[in-house]
Amino acid sequence: MRRWAEGHKFRPGNLMVAQGGGAFYHVTFVAILHSPATPVTAAGMCRQGPDMTPLSTELAALFTRDLARLVRQLDALDDAHLWQVAPGVTNSAGNLMLHLSGNLREFVGRQLGGVPYVRNRPHEFAAKDVERSALKAELVELAAIIPGVISRMPAARWDDTFPENVLGEPLTNRQFVIHLYGHLNYHLGQIDYLRRTLTGDGALAKPTT
Repeated sequence: MRRWAEGHKFRPGNLMVAQGGGAFYHVTFVAILHSPATPVTAAGMCRQGPDMTPLSTELAALFTRDLARLVRQLDALDDAHLWQVAPGVTNSAGNLMLHLSGNLREFVGRQLGGVPYVRNRPHEFAAKDVERSALKAELVELAAIIPGVISRMPAARWDDTFPENVLGEPLTNRQFVIHLYGHLNYHLGQIDYLRRTLTGDGALAKPTT
């Protein structure tokens, strides 16, 4: 860490972050200001040597980990609770899983990876009769497609503008994929909390392998 920090300046600060229900909390952060002598790659990373892990590899590993967690959430829910909602909750765990699948297949699989896909977003929230085996197969396939597309992204493409203006302002591929990773974990947290509420179970056991 010391070698990495040499040639950089650090600026502490506070970030006001919104929580659900209108509450706010502060997060202390450190802004890293690159020195002029530190080259930055097209992927927005400081180059410290040939052993630097590419952004594509790091993001693919994160998606691999958390899409596996999504599959484990499905395995932990029985059929009765998979499509059930709690008071004040609009979407079931099953519908959120379909939504995540459609979202990532469209924006990462098709638009970045060229994987053929026709999205039906209303179906993601309206479907109630999807067989467990079909949903499991869809999520397992998703967990293979998305990290594969991201891992094959060349560094130069990360700074290209994402093909579709989804959020009202142009974003780079890097910015939008990071947004999608946050979106995945937002809904993954909802699924986990809903499962705990409906079943009375606690956190999932860590995988043995």
